[in-house]
Amino acid sequence: MQNYSEFFRFDAHAHFIALVVHLYALFESRSNTINFPSLVREAERSEVFSAEAIIKAKGILAIAEPLFTKVSILRNNLFGHRSAHLSYKEAFTKAAISPDQLRELAAYGLQIANLLLNARGLAEQEFHSLSLEHTKRLLSDLKAS
Repeated sequence: MQNYSEFFRFDAHAHFIALVVHLYALFESRSNTINFPSLVREAERSEVFSAEAIIKAKGILAIAEPLFTKVSILRNNLFGHRSAHLSYKEAFTKAAISPDQLRELAAYGLQIANLLLNARGLAEQEFHSLSLEHTKRLLSDLKAS
């Protein structure tokens, strides 16, 4: 891995940017985009989903809001736009978000998706660690060769 440090440094950064941008897109509340708040509003209006599912989804959105606010700071000042007033370090300091909080926000998104899927009788989704396992095996194979 030391021989390819630049590859892995930029790869991790690209995945981090993608995570922040996509979490922002999933939790923003604009009515003209597909996002969790809009889907929950639409689900409620449709009267197809149970009141219990809607209440749970709204509860998860409320819990996720402070984490979404932190992601918004990064997305709006560093990745979706580049602030002329905040340095990279200042934006991260202002956001005050940890890797665990990013993971938590992603998990909230999965919970909402599964609530809506389950309410419609569709299969729930889950996060898989297969790519991590494949990456470790690839690195091991490279080391051995």
